[in-house]
Amino acid sequence: MKIVISYLFLLVFVTQSGFSQDTHGYLRKGDRAYDRDQYKDAEQHYRNAADKDIRGPKAVYNLGNTLYQQGKFEEAGQRFQQAASRDEGLTGPEKADTWHNVGNAMLKQRKYKEAVKAYE
Repeated sequence: MKIVISYLFLLVFVTQSGFSQDTHGYLRKGDRAYDRDQYKDAEQHYRNAADKDIRGPKAVYNLGNTLYQQGKFEEAGQRFQQAASRDEGLTGPEKADTWHNVGNAMLKQRKYKEAVKAYE
């Protein structure tokens, strides 16, 4: 009986730690790809991280950056707005940077009023 309980505990522990490491692992892989200007690969890793961490802003923000680098300004702006609306995990300066990036994405789309609003 003790062996069965030990195996169950081990199974639950390994499963839980595997799920939490997935998000971090995807973020790290995305960061490495981004640093090598491999934006399509980074995009996929950040999408995977965002799917795992549905409340955190970091993966969504990084996804916005990779989309912006690929010229996908509309989706990049949407991702930046999504990241900015997630209050947990963003400091004041990070939130300001996020809204600044929303403004940049709007400028690229020639949506000047929206860009000014984001910058404010």
